[in-house]
Amino acid sequence: MRRFIPPLVILVVVLALAAYFGPGLYRAWLFRRDCGQLLLDTRAGRLQAVIHAIEQQQQLRVGALLTQHVPVDYYTDIVSLRRTSYEEPEPGLIWCIVTLRLQQGDGIGLYQGRLRWVFKGRRWWWDFEGSYGAQFSTSGEPEWIKLSDLVDYAEQL
Repeated sequence: MRRFIPPLVILVVVLALAAYFGPGLYRAWLFRRDCGQLLLDTRAGRLQAVIHAIEQQQQLRVGALLTQHVPVDYYTDIVSLRRTSYEEPEPGLIWCIVTLRLQQGDGIGLYQGRLRWVFKGRRWWWDFEGSYGAQFSTSGEPEWIKLSDLVDYAEQL
């Protein structure tokens, strides 16, 4: 009987750690998967897949604007697009920084996005209208522009 006590204690500790840390690790794994897929789809020019990653309530409105205003061959100008960091200030909400390098004529344009992600229904959705974009800043915080403001502006065009 005494020989079963150490393995049982180890099993209880492992189960307790899994119960405590497991949900957060699972959400983090799902975020890396969903955000990574969005970036792959963006680089490959799969605009419909990008629209599908947007939060469901925003897909119709934002999707129509992206389809109308984003050039069909936009992805040919992307030099680099990658996730540089992310933080989860509360369970179910992630702020992610992505960096974009674009070929612009003879030069390179550097931009950043501060993307807001929400966890609903076993996956992460990109909250497009709650996200921000800016030119890359080497000195301090960028001048973030809320993407919902750009959507409102694009609707007026």
